[in-house]
Amino acid sequence: MVLIARKKEAKRRKKAKKSFSADFFRGRPFLYTAVAVIVVVAIVTAGWRVSTMTLPGSATAGTAQQASGTGIVSGDTVTVEYTGVLDNGEEFDSGDLEFEVGAGQMIEGFEEGVLGMQEGEEKTFTIPPEKAYGPKDPAKTQVVSLLRTINKTIEVTPDQFEQVIGEVPVEGETFSTETMTWPVKVLSVSSETVIIEYLVEEGDTMDYDYGFETAHIEGDVIEMTLTPTVGAEIMTLYGPLKIVSADEESMTIDFNQPLAGESLTFTVKVLNVSKPAAASSVSTVADGDVCPQLGLTKSARPNVELFIMSLCPYGLQMQKAFLPAMDLLGDYADFDVKWVSYIMHGKPEIDENNVQECIQREYPDKYTSYATCYTTTGETDNCVTLKGIDKTVIDACIADLDSEFGITSLYDDKSTWSGGRYPQYPVHAAENAQYGVQGSPTLVINGKVVRVNRSPEDVKQAVCCAFTNPPAECNQILSAVPASPGIGGGTGSDSSASCG
Repeated sequence: MVLIARKKEAKRRKKAKKSFSADFFRGRPFLYTAVAVIVVVAIVTAGWRVSTMTLPGSATAGTAQQASGTGIVSGDTVTVEYTGVLDNGEEFDSGDLEFEVGAGQMIEGFEEGVLGMQEGEEKTFTIPPEKAYGPKDPAKTQVVSLLRTINKTIEVTPDQFEQVIGEVPVEGETFSTETMTWPVKVLSVSSETVIIEYLVEEGDTMDYDYGFETAHIEGDVIEMTLTPTVGAEIMTLYGPLKIVSADEESMTIDFNQPLAGESLTFTVKVLNVSKPAAASSVSTVADGDVCPQLGLTKSARPNVELFIMSLCPYGLQMQKAFLPAMDLLGDYADFDVKWVSYIMHGKPEIDENNVQECIQREYPDKYTSYATCYTTTGETDNCVTLKGIDKTVIDACIADLDSEFGITSLYDDKSTWSGGRYPQYPVHAAENAQYGVQGSPTLVINGKVVRVNRSPEDVKQAVCCAFTNPPAECNQILSAVPASPGIGGGTGSDSSASCG
């Protein structure tokens, strides 16, 4: 990556807080502002392993080494060892993975490439762009101004002030918290309004993973100019983007999936083939008596575990379906949201995993309320504040997590990353291994991995199937409409797509 040189005046800069709080007390991080303007371009798939997108088409067969056994057909669960390279010979991914053929967990060219292979067989095949991640879409490349403006003096309500600051506003006093970008001075207070002024100085900067912004004061306006890091890849709430170029006034950002437009050549060895058993062949909840189809072990108090990546659009889709069932049945079953043991969406995903893990540990009664707020708005700090969660308690818990599992050390040491791309997140590594978790989302009920439609009603039905004596709440009907992928409200269509 090419880092654009900082100006000499940057020596004077003060490192600004990047924590999020209510909008009126922080300059919104640059790319959140820029991306919000152009999000209509696409909601793109996050991550770029071969199992993150499903597209129609077939693979171009290459060389193969035959072995004995029954050929792979749709419905088989297979474990493969694979290496993927681009046309220029660059290796972009490698590893082992398990998937169900025909379930839409893989790009279709990869699925079709393994059809007919036998256990122990090795084959090389090439998937053209239109059969992998599609061609590059010019509409997903946008030019964005490097300048944004913020009013230096703003008006809020007394309730909003107290919610963020935690104190009563007093005219003439200055307030600052760890979640605020700049200190603020209270200029006036009335029963309905508080007028405050950002105490920002000429040349102050805000640092990001993709560059830094410098403040210039023009009267009552703060002009923030971004100096971007060309080549930086950023995971936003709307999908991954890359800064591809920049000049003095603007930068070009690309929302295309990183492997869009590429032909992908895979060398695949089949390690194991499992034929579906009759009792476990049903992958979604259907109308009628679904319990025999799921084949769950019953218990007086079921154990329900959802494994996700907190920034995976499809993990968020299942989480939004999971939370109403958790809220309805949480007094009768043990619900837990857990984390896939590797990260595909950068440091922001580690941060959000940590927050949600610690809210479940420290404020379990507030978790569904927080998670509902977060999955709708994406506002971590604002949701923490709104739900009455003490940030200092969460920060202390996160420090303990880091000490116990070495999360930061694993992120900083790229030699530990899976395939050189994906940092480890080992908080629930033992359960990941126990259930063979391969991606986000993975739903486990009483020790069995199950697939259900991503609606609150379908999740509720599946959990109710695991009770020895279902509670009366199982008769309550939740929404049967699938949740939408990614951050935000609304509904979507059911999908078996995943990140992983």
